[in-house]
Amino acid sequence: MKGFFHKASSALFHSRLRNEVTNQDFTIVSNNEWGEKVYRDLGMEYKSPFIGMYIYAPDYIRLLENFQYYMSQRLKFTLHSKYGWREENYPIGLLGGDIEIHFIKYRYRQEALEKWNERVDRMNWDNLFIKMSDQYHCTEECIKRFDALPFENKVCFTAKPLGHLDSVVYFSEQKVATDLENELGDYHKYFDLAEWLNHGKVVKKIPHENNPFWHYERTSF
Repeated sequence: MKGFFHKASSALFHSRLRNEVTNQDFTIVSNNEWGEKVYRDLGMEYKSPFIGMYIYAPDYIRLLENFQYYMSQRLKFTLHSKYGWREENYPIGLLGGDIEIHFIKYRYRQEALEKWNERVDRMNWDNLFIKMSDQYHCTEECIKRFDALPFENKVCFTAKPLGHLDSVVYFSEQKVATDLENELGDYHKYFDLAEWLNHGKVVKKIPHENNPFWHYERTSF
């Protein structure tokens, strides 16, 4: 019975979301796999190179603060990360010589490079949506620098009580106020994705409000 509710609520969630989102040509820039999750939830082609990867927060902020420059640079690779030891062996890309992109879903550099270049060509520079979360060495200062960026459409998910910042969505029910956990499954609990993609508005939601099946939606992802 529980499995039935998982499948039914997941199908309902995806159907409703796809009906609500009318913007069909946008690029999500994300510090982790959240953008990939959104494209999958919407059943859309990836129009962003930020897929199957993550970027440490200090690098991500530098990338965004000089975004056009870094995105014009040829992607290269390195064997070693300035952030030290990593659990798995995967390609580490470099933009501009100092921005590390950790391609955790790829085994080989060539595959990561081809996918990166292919998806850079698909980017819609006139319809960018910028997302960050407080993971990977993220500090309160990183979040404040993100909030000050000039991008029109930006949002930051955090487990820290910084919801007074315009672009910040506070995941208030997370028990540990350190790095954000389970944002891939929980984002719709706190944040109206359709309003953001359709109108560029960061609408912060109250957990469980008008969502009696939230538990089943969350555990199904």
